[in-house]
Amino acid sequence: MNHYATDTTAIEIASFLRENIGKRGGDDKSRKSWTVAVQFALNDYKETKPWPRSEVLPLPNKEAPCKGKKYPFLLDFVVWRRDLGDGKEEGAWIVCESEWNISHHSVIEDFHKLMSFRAPYKLMIYDGNKSEKVALLHSEFEKTLAGFHWHIDDEIYIFLEFNKGDIARIYTCWPAKDVHLKPLD
Repeated sequence: MNHYATDTTAIEIASFLRENIGKRGGDDKSRKSWTVAVQFALNDYKETKPWPRSEVLPLPNKEAPCKGKKYPFLLDFVVWRRDLGDGKEEGAWIVCESEWNISHHSVIEDFHKLMSFRAPYKLMIYDGNKSEKVALLHSEFEKTLAGFHWHIDDEIYIFLEFNKGDIARIYTCWPAKDVHLKPLD
């Protein structure tokens, strides 16, 4: 891949989402409302970039966001970057899975989907309201990353852990170098 993933961009993405997902989520704390908030926040982030031919798929639809339960992709959202002639490849730029279920098995299942997609920035957003579940999840993330042998040098995982409607913690991981989650804050 020729995307040049960087810690700086990962922090920028995580900080932007931390700031904007909560605003978009409003008072409705349902799973669907938070998924829609993630979708719109990713689209808002994309709009801050000089990527005139990029899009968030599936495209945000204010009238009927995330209508139905079927998505055209394996993942919740993909920011697809078109070729801009700047030496960076066209393709998935940011991929995202979000799981609001309190079952750690559901979170890990979605994490497996995220791992199978090739992109420089991989976002895993999950509910971290139960501290005993969070420790187990971190262990499972690291174990899963360690057992996956198809990592590429140019990819970074960004973990956004929600707690009562706000992003409580952000972690990053460059699995080609080290599978341990590192807190950003």
